[in-house]
Amino acid sequence: MRTARTPFLATRPATPRDLLSAAAVTLGIVTIAGAIAPFATIQAGTDTGFMSGAYMASIVAQGMIAFLLYGQYRAGRHSSVGFLAIAFGLSAFMLAAFWLEYPSVIRQDGVFPIAPGHAGYLWTFGKLGALGLIVAFALTAHRLRPLDRVVFWTAIGVGLAALAVCVIVVTDSAALPRLSVRGDYTPLTARGLLPGMLVLGLVALITVVSATRLQRWIDVYVGVFVAALVAETYLLLVGPHAFSLGWYGSRWEIAIGSLTVGIALIRQVNVMYRQLTTENRRLARAAMIDPLTGIANRRAFDAQLETLDADAILLVIDVDRFKSYNDLEGHRAGDDCLRRVARSLAANVLRADDLIARYGGDEFAAILHSTDLEDGIRIAERIRRAVSDLAIPAHEEGGIVTVSIGVAAYLPGEGPIDLLRRADEALYRAKAGGRDRVAFDEEEAATAR
Repeated sequence: MRTARTPFLATRPATPRDLLSAAAVTLGIVTIAGAIAPFATIQAGTDTGFMSGAYMASIVAQGMIAFLLYGQYRAGRHSSVGFLAIAFGLSAFMLAAFWLEYPSVIRQDGVFPIAPGHAGYLWTFGKLGALGLIVAFALTAHRLRPLDRVVFWTAIGVGLAALAVCVIVVTDSAALPRLSVRGDYTPLTARGLLPGMLVLGLVALITVVSATRLQRWIDVYVGVFVAALVAETYLLLVGPHAFSLGWYGSRWEIAIGSLTVGIALIRQVNVMYRQLTTENRRLARAAMIDPLTGIANRRAFDAQLETLDADAILLVIDVDRFKSYNDLEGHRAGDDCLRRVARSLAANVLRADDLIARYGGDEFAAILHSTDLEDGIRIAERIRRAVSDLAIPAHEEGGIVTVSIGVAAYLPGEGPIDLLRRADEALYRAKAGGRDRVAFDEEEAATAR
């Protein structure tokens, strides 16, 4: 199934590939949690490098997601994307603060020394805030009217609250209840924070699925991320000791969820970039095509005329008495006549490097590269005969539609305007000589040779 062409990530529908990938990752998350849960309390040895790797992967992925989503919000003003960008930004910021303050990772008491057992406030605030914002994302998923002010003040409020929590934890943490004791996170459960967070995570997951119906790709992968948050909380609940299997598993669950969303987002951006590039190329080609005849237009002709080589030939071709034909037969017949003439011209300008273009209303032009004057005249005669062979009735004259052609050879040192002027003068002589003929400037033709 092809992804719909839309410049906004918020409106890109979920494809079967998205659903299958998300289902596979979610199954992996659930399987890891189920496999670790019976052994969650077993100590697996102290490895702060392992923990740091998981956290850094999560922080980088979430920060990148927040940045890309913010750009999409600014471009499309989809409120749900704005709330989601805030959610990932908050989660990345508080996770980074928690990692910096975690004992023995950077320093024994954290980068800014705090009272033991209080770094968990940073982690808890980040998770609760992110889940709340994800619920806001789901509830505004189908809202068409932007909530710019609400999103703006939400971002300000969340940012100030995050800074306030960091300042309080660093400067006055001793006044707060401890959330862990020597690596034991049982106080988080005793105070109802982990069970409450687990319930909120399940509510957020149900809200995302029911409110969005997983119609967009972003809905699908937000569901994966919330599932990872729920699995992380569950493993901490059943394995509440630092460096236990449950503790390690919770770190990698959130890393898997974050990386999955990040990779999916990068993939969507790449798909969108390829589609936009293809569309730009199509538009660029369309800008060089005459919509009536399907051959090159004046813009394409002018662009190539500016880059002629020294052995080019220019043909200016005019449909004889076309105004009278158009007046008598009507505009529809006139358009059909021009299309038939254009097809005949294109069929007789055979080389890929050469150009046949509609120059004006009933006037065409051909640029022939690497062609001498004699060959140019022969091609012009072939074109003239081919149009006559169409035998398009011209009732006013009792005959058929014909063309007159002016031929000019490029002279070294002259500009495109001079070449075009000489071809026009040759066309005028062909018209004055009775039409349905080819003419060229013999004096300048001799110079060109």
